[in-house]
Amino acid sequence: MPDEIKNEDRYFINTQPPDPIFDIPFAGISYPNPRYMKRRDSSMKLLVFEYVIRGSGEIHSEHLSSRLVEGDLYIVNASYPQVYFSDCSDPYEKIWVNATGRLVESLAEVYIPGKPFVVCHGCESCYDDFLRIHSLLHDSSNIHNQNRRREIFDEISLILHRLLLAAVRGQGRPVPEKLSSDKLAVAIKSAIDRRVTQPLNLRELSERYFVSVNHIIRCFCLEYGITPKQYQLKRRIDTADELMLNTDLSLGEIAGILGFTSLQHFSSTYRRYRGYPPAKKLQPSDG
Repeated sequence: MPDEIKNEDRYFINTQPPDPIFDIPFAGISYPNPRYMKRRDSSMKLLVFEYVIRGSGEIHSEHLSSRLVEGDLYIVNASYPQVYFSDCSDPYEKIWVNATGRLVESLAEVYIPGKPFVVCHGCESCYDDFLRIHSLLHDSSNIHNQNRRREIFDEISLILHRLLLAAVRGQGRPVPEKLSSDKLAVAIKSAIDRRVTQPLNLRELSERYFVSVNHIIRCFCLEYGITPKQYQLKRRIDTADELMLNTDLSLGEIAGILGFTSLQHFSSTYRRYRGYPPAKKLQPSDG
């Protein structure tokens, strides 16, 4: 299968003669593409620093593999064959930098000898480093003074060294288990059922299950036909019925318990779901 690297913005292409000590030949951003795949079969003296901005994917080598999700930093040692690709149902967006030179080769020998890649899960703070590199490379494109340009690349080399340290120290953290779409939907449903009265925080759930918020919503809709937010509202209305029938709580107290901003908010939502106001539920039936 050929590489699929469309939707890619190489925001930096080095047109200067390569520096044998340290150099950046390319840097860019890969936007979500369900067919994205990068395969390296031949040995290259290159380290690729990548950060997953959103979405997910996977990376594989002969004896090593890892799932990649939002917030992950991974560093590829192109001296070894490997393949990495986006999840077709939740393709990732990632920012990356390619580095070469004797300094890069030495860092690889010291920190990741014999390893085709390293991954640090949940390295959100590293994103700022990639944004800083992006800014520095943009500045370097407009600078003709070689001394100033060298200072910029020296700073980038220090940032990449720091990222490599972060990735190595992140080794040993558990790789999250990837839930199938139906199991993820069930897990989200159970989380909502346990906390009907609390605010629905999809960002928190996405971090717990290492997927994007959009992926959660998509899987939930496929399994149950409604969004997580719609399901929580339905559960709150069902719970309101139970509280009105089985307790002496006022409508205002029930509204507060179930997280509605006001009695009016509760009443209008209840009417939309049931077709009549909640007060009618408290009235004795004619029979």
